[in-house]
Amino acid sequence: MRGVGRLKWLGVVVSVLGLVLATLCFALADGDGAVVFIGVLAAASGLLGLATFFLSRKPRSPADDMDETVR
Repeated sequence: MRGVGRLKWLGVVVSVLGLVLATLCFALADGDGAVVFIGVLAAASGLLGLATFFLSRKPRSPADDMDETVR
């Protein structure tokens, strides 16, 4: 189960790269509708990926702390 944490961080990296791509698309668009559309899709994908990373954490309970001290 060690790989699960790495996969979550990989998702964050991919989301941030999507936001960088969106920024580049908006900066280089020059009024081209297709590039703006790709930028909007990249921004939405990046923000959705970051939101799922930060909002999917389950809250910790006191029982979790007890389990860690026993180990």
